[in-house]
Amino acid sequence: MEISRVIQNIRDFLISSLLIAGMPALASKLLPYVITEFTADHPGISVSLHTRSSHTVLRHLCSRQFDLGFAALDKDHPAVVRRALFSAPMLGVLPLGYDLE
Repeated sequence: MEISRVIQNIRDFLISSLLIAGMPALASKLLPYVITEFTADHPGISVSLHTRSSHTVLRHLCSRQFDLGFAALDKDHPAVVRRALFSAPMLGVLPLGYDLE
């Protein structure tokens, strides 16, 4: 019976879901690729990706609306665990003759 198999899979943690929130810069290109690779390796896990601003990602994580979030944040928050995934050199682009001082 199908329902018995589904219940057994849930009990054995073979079926689960993962809700992910990501800032637009990551949610548009990188995260779909990573999610595709992840779900290929873990076919029993359903993954849902939602694009949100970095501050909205934080807000949703604090209220437990999402399981995982990807954002550009410069401060820690007591309700979430923040880990840097990578760092890269950055450049600023300014109009010719613009004085930063």
